[in-house]
Amino acid sequence: MMKIKYWAIIILATLAVCAGVFYYLKQPAPDLGTVTVHHQAKLVAPSTTAASSTEVNGWKTYTNSQYKFSFKYPQNLSLDQDSATTLPAISIREQNANPYLEGDYDYSVIYEVNKNNLSMRDYFNGQNGSDLYQASVISTTTVDSLPAVSFIGSSFDMAPQETVVVPYMDGFIEISNNTSGDDIFDALLSTFEFSIPSPASTTQASANDWQTYTNSQYGFSFQYPTLGTDVQVSSSTDSSGLELDFNYLN
Repeated sequence: MMKIKYWAIIILATLAVCAGVFYYLKQPAPDLGTVTVHHQAKLVAPSTTAASSTEVNGWKTYTNSQYKFSFKYPQNLSLDQDSATTLPAISIREQNANPYLEGDYDYSVIYEVNKNNLSMRDYFNGQNGSDLYQASVISTTTVDSLPAVSFIGSSFDMAPQETVVVPYMDGFIEISNNTSGDDIFDALLSTFEFSIPSPASTTQASANDWQTYTNSQYGFSFQYPTLGTDVQVSSSTDSSGLELDFNYLN
């Protein structure tokens, strides 16, 4: 009788252990918390300027034979070239807008000569009239297959909503949107044609300039752009998850 009781206890203990293991395996995976990335500028993966849904048929065409580029702009807008410079400095605005009022334009196309052959980061660091790297969103893109960088949002009151910079010839072409909409600006960007390819230089934005961040603890990795400068990446973990800080150094 004692032997039967002994085996009954063993069987019940085994069943209890199996039930405990089964219950544990059925539990959801532990919550590792959210992964939060802190940065000085929101970084967006490389993209190509896609054709906009805005219809560009019937748009007027601007062609610059000296610098060998062209683009289209809406029929209902007027185009003005700044007579104070021989370089392309074009404002596109509503036909009843005041061409002499600063900031009273919808879009602009400006070419600036990079006399000292600076990197894009060094050229637009505030010494040449604007610090584009203070933008809240920075991303690499292409315009007519040429590499470019898009800057969205700025701390300056008179700054455009978005500026796309294309390294071209011996300088940069800055294409700016001063409106609150994106459709026409995206369509305008898609009509650009450049006859002279940009030389390969450090001023160009390229997917090769991206670096890879890998986190073995959480098992993920992603790429981020260097944007022509050194990037210091630091991480910290607390009860809410993982935090990453990207500090773009001058």
